[in-house]
Amino acid sequence: MKHLLDKYRSDTMTPEELGTMRQRLSTLSDDEAADILQSDWEEFMAAYATPEHFRFQRYSKGIIATAACIAAIVVACAAMLIMTPSESTRRQALSVFTSAKETSSVKLPDGSELKLNGSSSLSCPSNLFDTGKRVVSFSGEGYFKIAPDKKRPFKIYSGDLTITVLGTEFNFSSRDNNDCATLYLVAGTVEMHSRITDDNIRISPGEKAEFNKTTGKFTVTTPGRNENITSWYTGEINFDSQPLDSVILFLERQFDCSLRPEKPMPDKDVSTLRFTGTLPTGNLPLTLRTIEEVYGIRLTKE
Repeated sequence: MKHLLDKYRSDTMTPEELGTMRQRLSTLSDDEAADILQSDWEEFMAAYATPEHFRFQRYSKGIIATAACIAAIVVACAAMLIMTPSESTRRQALSVFTSAKETSSVKLPDGSELKLNGSSSLSCPSNLFDTGKRVVSFSGEGYFKIAPDKKRPFKIYSGDLTITVLGTEFNFSSRDNNDCATLYLVAGTVEMHSRITDDNIRISPGEKAEFNKTTGKFTVTTPGRNENITSWYTGEINFDSQPLDSVILFLERQFDCSLRPEKPMPDKDVSTLRFTGTLPTGNLPLTLRTIEEVYGIRLTKE
């Protein structure tokens, strides 16, 4: 662990070593991580610090435990550093990945921005952006903001699907447990190519394209407001006259829980109620309180 901390401090850590460090930190308790950081801090101070630094050397166990939590968060987000085109990282493959309930924001060397949802990964061969090519490999779900460059199209490879853009904004999802990859275009134009059928399609803003991973065929539709494709990115869930039963089902999937309605309004069944409004994605108590106050019911989380 000390070797990894030294490499992290000197900004010479490889993507593989970063993954190892994150894995080891995830298995430690706060106190165990605190002991490691305390020991590393003391050794570092003894070797490199000036006498003035030593007045800040001692910390209470509680503060160090907090520092351990912060360090874990920093390491979890440190994959962003690998995407920065510094001299040390130019010699490495660009790569970033997220765990199941983690998101990460990435800025690519060409100025394009990407936010990864949970259980997602992005990779690019070493030095590829330096040669003038903009090509990445992607799996999971991400929100892309591609920097415009007419001379250098941006390509995304995901299984048998190739996405080509010049400058645009879209949400793309391609997960291993889903038979289809889905792209929802917010702005610009996107071309999608199936390497199974050799077909090409172009979609316009507001359209959603589904790519069947088995047949290689495309289906293009215009999704309604209630689909909430980008809710994980915007932090808001929008509903337009949606049956309350459907809203509750959506919330159960969103927050990975079971919700049981109780105390319905007099002479009204919950299944007959409809909801129009905006709810936050990251605050289940506030979401439930909003629905409860509007309809006079109680939602029990199980």
